[in-house]
Amino acid sequence: MNGNKIFLDTNIVIYILSGKSKYIELVKDKDIFVSIITELELLSYDFDTNSDEIKTRNFLEFTNIVGINKNIKELTISVRKKYNLKLPDSIILATALNKNIDLETKDKDLYKTYNKIKKWFK
Repeated sequence: MNGNKIFLDTNIVIYILSGKSKYIELVKDKDIFVSIITELELLSYDFDTNSDEIKTRNFLEFTNIVGINKNIKELTISVRKKYNLKLPDSIILATALNKNIDLETKDKDLYKTYNKIKKWFK
């Protein structure tokens, strides 16, 4: 998978936005990709302050937001049926696989499933 690109699950973006340096360093000098699902999850959050929402929107301005195409839909359906992940997680995983970009997540089930099937997409 491409070492200059990184695909982020929503939880990693939240860690970055909260200032956790470990995750900020993770994306340094990388092209950041997220699923449209992550964008929707982030922007539908009930922000404590207007500045938190602005910070989130600014972060998203510098990411590549990937929509759902036919291939991602079909892969999502297969992943969800076979591995019983939640629908948003299935979409995020399928999108990362479709784009052939390493997925970074703190969700143990999602990470385990991703590592199980990513070898088939190299």
